[in-house]
Amino acid sequence: MCKRRFKDESLARKVFRVFNVVFLGLLVLAVLIPIVDILLGSMSENWWFDKSGIPSFINAVKSDSRFFGLKVYEKVFEKQYFGQNLSVSVITTVSCALLGLFVSAVCAYISVQRDMPGAKLFWRFAVFAMIYDAGIIPQFFAMRKMGLLNTIIPVIIYDSFNFYCIVILRRFFADMPRSVFEAAELDGCTPVGMFFKLALPLARAPLTVAGLILASSAWNEYVKYCLFISDKSKQNLATRAYWLALEQWNRVTHCFPDFDLPYGTEAFVWLALTVLPVLAAVSLVSKNFIPVFDMEYVKE
Repeated sequence: MCKRRFKDESLARKVFRVFNVVFLGLLVLAVLIPIVDILLGSMSENWWFDKSGIPSFINAVKSDSRFFGLKVYEKVFEKQYFGQNLSVSVITTVSCALLGLFVSAVCAYISVQRDMPGAKLFWRFAVFAMIYDAGIIPQFFAMRKMGLLNTIIPVIIYDSFNFYCIVILRRFFADMPRSVFEAAELDGCTPVGMFFKLALPLARAPLTVAGLILASSAWNEYVKYCLFISDKSKQNLATRAYWLALEQWNRVTHCFPDFDLPYGTEAFVWLALTVLPVLAAVSLVSKNFIPVFDMEYVKE
């Protein structure tokens, strides 16, 4: 298909192309503006909120030529709960990623086995579980009866199951040629051996994407910590950032205390620490996204 120059296209085609560019540009801005806002706010050495509690980024820039700096990060690193919150984030993220990958891979591999009894029933149940959620109240009662409240175990349990990851891996395993497994079976490979020695090594790209989804979800988890954990030392960075932002917002809007850090800046630092690792991880594994949606390299 030959490419035509923009000026040689019809009016309808030009309008369609312009609409696509504008629409995609707005989507990119919708994603980038909050991230840039957080990063700039975390480096602010001046007030981020004015006395009314409204963000005043432009006024802060005009009022102080020494607006940006990293001194706020140094003060946050010295906070009482920072090390504990960081360790909780790392432990839950790694645990959810590893456990979630194993659970997702096993569920996806089982669901595509044609001779596996109950495989279709299991897949229908998984789809039902994706659509219907019992809610947070039954989850809270279940964890309370098992005595797991105020621990990170409920967070790891619930964040380790992601149906979308199962869908990604299931599509990959379903598209793998049957002849590959038949040849491995003729060579004496067991079903478990085919899973670990054949299916998983070929599924490096979808496993990387699924692991990134699980890890980013666990790293930025908030609801589960608020539901199951009340001890601040056992919360992650994202939960701590939310409560800190809410606390500073309420203080600024109702009174004018003597903060050791600029208004709202400390909360932005905590938020930046939740955003930066995810951005770094995405940039490192972005090359694996395209093969997930282009399975031609596993075809016969």
